[in-house]
Amino acid sequence: HVLHGSVMSWLNEAVLGALSLTELEFIRSAHYITFSGQAIGQVFSFESGSTVLNGLFWFILPLLAPALGFIVLRNLVKPDPGCALPPPLPFVAVFYSLVSLHYEIPIYLFYSVGLVLVALLHLGRSRRPALRYTLAAFACALSAVGLYYHAVQPLSRGIDGTLRGERIPLVHSPLQRCNLWIEQADVELYTHLLELVEREVGPQETILAIPANPELYYLTRRSNPFRFLNSALGIRTDSDLKRVLEILWQKPPKLIFYRPQDKYNTPYSRALMEMITGRYELLEKTGGFRIYVFVEMT
Repeated sequence: HVLHGSVMSWLNEAVLGALSLTELEFIRSAHYITFSGQAIGQVFSFESGSTVLNGLFWFILPLLAPALGFIVLRNLVKPDPGCALPPPLPFVAVFYSLVSLHYEIPIYLFYSVGLVLVALLHLGRSRRPALRYTLAAFACALSAVGLYYHAVQPLSRGIDGTLRGERIPLVHSPLQRCNLWIEQADVELYTHLLELVEREVGPQETILAIPANPELYYLTRRSNPFRFLNSALGIRTDSDLKRVLEILWQKPPKLIFYRPQDKYNTPYSRALMEMITGRYELLEKTGGFRIYVFVEMT
């Protein structure tokens, strides 16, 4: 970074930009205690076996890291005979579990819960066989629920669908450059968007997705005129907005894909869209996108 003069760019994107994300409302309003309360409500609703099972699953998961921390602390205060200090793995797992506090939603909890479970099993290795087998069965049961109800499932389930363990059918994508299992609605949407870009945008022309749909650049093989993939990270100050507008006036992208209801929208992304309406006209609305096309000035 020093050789290329990019130290400030790195600092801005890796540190300042990351910190600014936590100020967005959808991150600040997410709390594990909220969905834990909803999960325990599911247990006592007795609506269905899967709902009760997933209620237990989501109630237990946020408690694993605090339980591990309590056990490690207790072992520090009163160590096991013949062991001066607890083993290092539980220490690592306790502090690594803090990554899940960045954004308190299920996927961030999954980032740390695996290591926490391994650490609990590691601490239980010297206990009585009955306790060891109980811990192993407990870990296997949690893993089975997680794999069956939550592996490969899309974000479109929302928090409620995720907590209930709803399963959404997926299809293998027929899109070029996309070898994933996705929802049929996404297949239809992105097939249309790719056809639109192919028709409206030349190979050397650019497109812009506001605030954040970077998959469009990859799928369409069209470039982004800016270095940022998410406007919440790339446009954080008045000077950032001014710089973006200058580039848009000089080298305007042919199409702009805007999602007004996207959670990553900020006052700056909305201001940007208001400022460029004179040079762009609405082409169509589809799949939550408003698609604008550049209009040549006469």
